[in-house]
Amino acid sequence: VVANGGGGGAVGGGGSSNNGGGKSDPECEEMLRRALLVADYSAAVDCCLATNRMADALLLASNGSPELWQRTMAAYFARQSSPLMSITARIMKGELATLVAEAPLGEWEQTLAIATRYGSPEEFPALCNALGDRMANEARDAHAATLCYMGAVNTNAAVSHWVRQAKAAAPIVGLGAALQDLVEKVTLMRRAEAQAGDDDGSAAPAEGAERPESEMVGLYAGLLASYGDLELARRYAAQSGGAAAEGAVGSHGAILTDRLVRASNAAEAATTPFPFESLNVGPSPIANHRLYGIDPAIAAAEAAAKEAEAAAQAEHARQQAEAAA
Repeated sequence: VVANGGGGGAVGGGGSSNNGGGKSDPECEEMLRRALLVADYSAAVDCCLATNRMADALLLASNGSPELWQRTMAAYFARQSSPLMSITARIMKGELATLVAEAPLGEWEQTLAIATRYGSPEEFPALCNALGDRMANEARDAHAATLCYMGAVNTNAAVSHWVRQAKAAAPIVGLGAALQDLVEKVTLMRRAEAQAGDDDGSAAPAEGAERPESEMVGLYAGLLASYGDLELARRYAAQSGGAAAEGAVGSHGAILTDRLVRASNAAEAATTPFPFESLNVGPSPIANHRLYGIDPAIAAAEAAAKEAEAAAQAEHARQQAEAAA
């Protein structure tokens, strides 16, 4: 029996040696007991971490300070290697921007769902925009990028993708069908953008702001006018882009609006801003010579003489005023 006990002791010693000098369970239990008696949760957690008792460490840290809880949670996640725990760590630490930047692009739906569930209203648009940029630039997935931009109410980015799709589809389905599909989506998205601005109190986009759908909406307005729907065509002509706002000099929308107004309402045409810049060019010296026989050189000399005479009269009047004073 003594020999067997000695053998057991030898085995036990070997186990202690293989532990690399770490604390045995009895030692750890004793340290935990002493730490808990004085409510030293930090020391108790350190003891559990040293012996890889992660569940005990988290349980004890939950009763300590917020700093202790954060430190223990970081130590726990540092020892995990599964992708799921990496995602969990980002969520619990509030590192959603890092999660979006590092998430696999093939799992973008999952990433968008996480941003939707755990992102605050303030950071959610930025998260969606960041994911949309990754899908557009790295994955080259216009559909996924558009959905992300729609979630962020980034109307210009979403509409830009729709415009490119409409231009690519026009030779296949026809210009009218491509424009109709584009205008329907753009109209709904612009209304959602305006509604979002009303809800959160932010300013709505300026009426004259540049819009990516300007050219296509202008084409749609022209198509409506060719079909005889002048009133609806005028409405879309006025919406066809920033510089194309109604009344903007030289813009396609202003020109089309002017034509539509003059075609449908003669009274209103008098008050509609003229879409072209007025410039009084006058007859040229060469035209005068050809039409009336006036030599351009003689005309120029006469004009110079008149200017000199006017300058002399002004100087004489100034001198008389000084003498009178």
